[in-house]
Amino acid sequence: CDQLKNNLDELQEFQLLEDEMSKYKTLNHENISWDKVYQYSQFILLNHSLDFKICNYFLLSCFNLNNEECFEKLLLLFQHLKKLIDENNAYILAQKRKIQNFIQNFIQEYNKTKVLISSEIVNQFITLFSEFENLLSCNFAKIEIAQVAPQLPKSPVTQVSVNIRSDNINSLNEREYKNFYQKLAFELLEEDENNLNIYALFTQAMWGKIRCLPECNNEKITKIRKPDADIIRILLSDKENDIEHIKCFMHELILNPFWIEGVQLFCDFLEKKKKNKQLDILIILTSDFISKFDTIELLRFQNGDFICKEEVYKYFVKSKENKKSFFSSKKTDKEHTLQDFEQMLMN
Repeated sequence: CDQLKNNLDELQEFQLLEDEMSKYKTLNHENISWDKVYQYSQFILLNHSLDFKICNYFLLSCFNLNNEECFEKLLLLFQHLKKLIDENNAYILAQKRKIQNFIQNFIQEYNKTKVLISSEIVNQFITLFSEFENLLSCNFAKIEIAQVAPQLPKSPVTQVSVNIRSDNINSLNEREYKNFYQKLAFELLEEDENNLNIYALFTQAMWGKIRCLPECNNEKITKIRKPDADIIRILLSDKENDIEHIKCFMHELILNPFWIEGVQLFCDFLEKKKKNKQLDILIILTSDFISKFDTIELLRFQNGDFICKEEVYKYFVKSKENKKSFFSSKKTDKEHTLQDFEQMLMN
């Protein structure tokens, strides 16, 4: 672990993680992509280092994502640390103070957060921390069990669906909203990759909460970071499983809703796979989105690149105009899709 820790500065995932967490240090918390923090920190912990700064990044992402699956992974991390202490791992034994602080950070975050996990998981944390007290010769503050709701469902999608039946979907914050629609899209994708409702759900996750363009300076440069070359390379690389490739595209685009060129890359993929109906729907929905904003072609990413290049804008707008069949007087695939989509939410 110690040797691997020294190489983090050269690791792309570490650099991307630090970019996200730099917003935390400047109190720009609402713009942190906690999905990315979770993804990058978990990758580093599994493959490169048990650096405790990364452990704490992972902890913060779990509390901000706030679903049982995340906390199960966090529990595994604590269990692994205990196992290393039991095995007298030299690196971990030298980090006892940091482990103690790590546990204290968990308890502090837990006691100020309405955590969406079952009492069974909470009790496992409590038991484990009691064992750590003996190993570290210290005492921890108590977890306030009264906060835990009994028998909370494991899936955050199930929990959110209760809110929707209460006509409360607009009360979801941006992260919860994106997560809900992405989960629905992915579940449909697993059932039937040709289901056209998937793309309505996907674009809802991507753009459903967007009402205006991001702020920019006098040169039209926003604070939005353009996805790096590694992400583009991953998206363009061939994969054996088309469903996983589609998920990969959707996940990155939901995290980067103003990366219109990325949507075009997804369209190229759908065209290559001869998914013509899916391609048509995505083009139309994207054209509808970018056409709402008169100045979207002028905006730029942090690095100065255009958010929606002129040729990308024309690709979607002109392609939509060429798909006259979608707007005939007869029932169209798109209309059926949107009706099915509405019925799905009602159910």
